[in-house]
Order: sequence, then structure tokens, then C-alpha cells
Amino acid sequence: DELWVDYPGPQENGNLSDVHWLALLHPTGIGLLVVTTDTPLNMSVRRFSQEQIETSNYSWDLETSPLSYLEVAGKVNGVGGNDSWGATAMEPYRLENENTAFSFWLVSFRGGEEEARRLGREVMSWQAEYSDPNGSGEGH
Repeated sequence: DELWVDYPGPQENGNLSDVHWLALLHPTGIGLLVVTTDTPLNMSVRRFSQEQIETSNYSWDLETSPLSYLEVAGKVNGVGGNDSWGATAMEPYRLENENTAFSFWLVSFRGGEEEARRLGREVMSWQAEYSDPNGSGEGH
């Protein structure tokens, strides 16, 4: 919730870049850990669905969901151009239409922030130990 910016016109925001792992924690202590397997990714968590964001005319039209919507992306397009009336992102910040592959682990856990940090480090060490440098899918 604290990364969401309440712009007058709803739009994607709150993206975190170069993320190696992210933990989602429920007040009951149940959590979900997202850990990248090779390269840092872009991640965001919102209280609104992508459909809500795209179809609402104003931020006050958005209804906060009891669910959290997780977005994991390999790359994200730059925002806007040099003006505020619709220019696209400058050339170095635009994405081309291309297939992109990335992977990540989803690990459920019970505990607080310290357990999330411990598991994040542990899963990243598994990934380093069992990664497959030849791309054969066999690991070590």
C-alpha cells in the first residue's frame, strides 16, 4: 500500500527494480516468498487488479481488494517522454516486442520478517548451488 501513488488517473506504479527476492506477509504470520533464480526482476504488489486500473477513470473509482495482486516482470517500459501530454518514453527506455524468459521460485512459509530474510538467503544459496550453467535442465 505504501508504494501506491494515488494519481488522478489510475496507472501502474510502485514497481521495484533489480529485486532478488520479495516477501509477502499476512498479519497471521503466513507468507509467500518470491525469489529470482538467475537475474534480478521487477516486482510490484497492488491492492487493485490490472483490469481495475485500466478501466477506472479516476483513482477514487478504484475499490481496494482484500487480495494482493503480485506482478513479476523481466523488464518494464520507461515512463513517459519529455512532456506531460502523451509522449512515449525516450528511445533508450522503450521496450521492443520480444520474447523474454525468466524464472523464479515461490516458497510459502510461516513466520515474520526475520524468517523471510533467512529463507530468502537460503533459497538464493540453493539456486547458486543447483543452478544449471549449461542450460540442460539437469542442475548439478
